[in-house]
Amino acid sequence: MRTVTYQSVIDRIAGYMSEADGLSTEDAAIAAAKINFFVRLGWPHYWWPDTMNLEQRTFRPAYSAATAYVVTDEVFFPADGQYYQALQSSTGQAPATLVNGGYEANAPYWARSAGSYAGEDWASGVAYVSTGSTPSIVRNPGDGLFYQCIVDHTSGGSFDATKFGLLTSFVRSIDYEQTDETAIGLVRFVWNANPEINRNAQPQEFSLRADFIQVYGCVNVVWLEFQRRVPEFTNLIYDTTLSYGAGVTRYDTETGDCWTTLEPISPGESPTDAPSSWSKVEFPYVLAEYAAQSAYAMMTDREQETPENFGIQNAAGYPLLAVEMDNLERKQGQTRQLNVRNGARGVAMTPFSW
Repeated sequence: MRTVTYQSVIDRIAGYMSEADGLSTEDAAIAAAKINFFVRLGWPHYWWPDTMNLEQRTFRPAYSAATAYVVTDEVFFPADGQYYQALQSSTGQAPATLVNGGYEANAPYWARSAGSYAGEDWASGVAYVSTGSTPSIVRNPGDGLFYQCIVDHTSGGSFDATKFGLLTSFVRSIDYEQTDETAIGLVRFVWNANPEINRNAQPQEFSLRADFIQVYGCVNVVWLEFQRRVPEFTNLIYDTTLSYGAGVTRYDTETGDCWTTLEPISPGESPTDAPSSWSKVEFPYVLAEYAAQSAYAMMTDREQETPENFGIQNAAGYPLLAVEMDNLERKQGQTRQLNVRNGARGVAMTPFSW
């Protein structure tokens, strides 16, 4: 990723304003607000390569032998590449075991996840089994839901919920924020394989829900091509005498960049002295001139000393984005085919530029 320091953007604005000694504290605060505003506009304006990530994702966290799972927890089991749901609480019970060269679900603790289930209605006087390759699955007439047997037994006069685990429909979904993964902004493509090394990788249809991205089809592991979240910059200076909680962003005069704390820090643990406790808020090179020019235009308008200059400076900001788009598409040929729906669930690729 090509980046510039946050300070270099501030210096650009100071230069436009003929402030040889830099911006005053007041102007720096105003500039920060304007810079953030125009970064928020420019960031999603185009699929800037500097703002994009391509990452492999699963729909549920990978199984961990150290985790205590409870009923209906869902996991991805890397050994066989399948998804499983917990039928009862357990720790250290692997979702599947290798049997005669193939993986068999570890019933009665786990059931292989599915979008829907089938089974006969529960009935009294029936011998239900919880082990083996085909544990009993029944539909409970009382609530219309499906259950899998977790205790071998012969049924009595009524459905005994303690001897069955509820089966829930599996949705192939990717949360916008997953633990230890990059937070997702705009989604460009969901691929069935890594498109960087596989020319036959195919885009998968997806829908954006309130809390997650729903992926259609039967692929269990996907490659997500997405734009990262728009960053936030600040003129608030890091103070070596203060402690900070996690998620606090400060400007560091030593590096000229903004940094966000990854964990609570003690006084003196600066980005330079404790780099593992901080994450740099990177400023894309491609947006630097546009953000500086546009912020300066709005600050010129605030001064109202030469109002006609505002129109000139404001009009100069957006074309800087167009220049960068031209550099990518026309000069470097970085056009991409457009993802177009073709039929109920089909996807066609048409040769139009973004």
